[in-house]
Amino acid sequence: MTIYVYDGRGTCDYYVNKTLEALDKQTEHHVDRISSIELASEQANWKEHCACLVIPGGRTTPYRKELNGAASKQIRSYVENKGKAFGICAGAYYFSRDSEFEKGRENGICTYGEGLSFYKGLARGTVLEERFNYEEFKSARWLKVMVDGNEEEVRYHGGPFFSGDDNAEVLASYKAEGDDFKEEARGAPAIVKCKVGDGVALLSGPHLEVEAGRVMKVALKHLELLGEEAKSSCAI
Repeated sequence: MTIYVYDGRGTCDYYVNKTLEALDKQTEHHVDRISSIELASEQANWKEHCACLVIPGGRTTPYRKELNGAASKQIRSYVENKGKAFGICAGAYYFSRDSEFEKGRENGICTYGEGLSFYKGLARGTVLEERFNYEEFKSARWLKVMVDGNEEEVRYHGGPFFSGDDNAEVLASYKAEGDDFKEEARGAPAIVKCKVGDGVALLSGPHLEVEAGRVMKVALKHLELLGEEAKSSCAI
């Protein structure tokens, strides 16, 4: 079985590569890239061999333009039929029914009812008061989240916090520190797990693939993808 990582319009080479590296190291599955053409094709057999579909960090608007339609239909069909999906940052926005990014600010992007609705609520970002800087990685930083009562550090770069879907399981919450955290994001869900038909989707605001520490292992465990070597290397 193969874990497929979307690589195409909207993706960021750095985050795609980090995702591939983390999955290759921490799972026992083959890991490969997949294009929008392959995702959209009814003739392609990717669904038959897919252990999980990952939509990595990047930009959500190009994701919607590229994937909405035939590709999103195939993605939904796969997940609903005992499939697994993992959305990271932009992927988490894409998997949510509604999304707000920098609402009320210049270049803010808000969409309602346009996502895949694996999370039937609102993905809202960023969690910080400062304006998001699109130039390279100037807005990236390390933040703390709470997982199973433990404090963990994760990489953050514009991802959402979640609200409005009471059926989703919260796996981690943001631990707000400092005055630059938005009040409504303090203690808000950072990682959620959603039942989608007979399948499951996991959405993460933080970039768990960067450094790929304990929180990434927790996420992969919930997706039943964590390899035996990764299990033994870190208590989860």
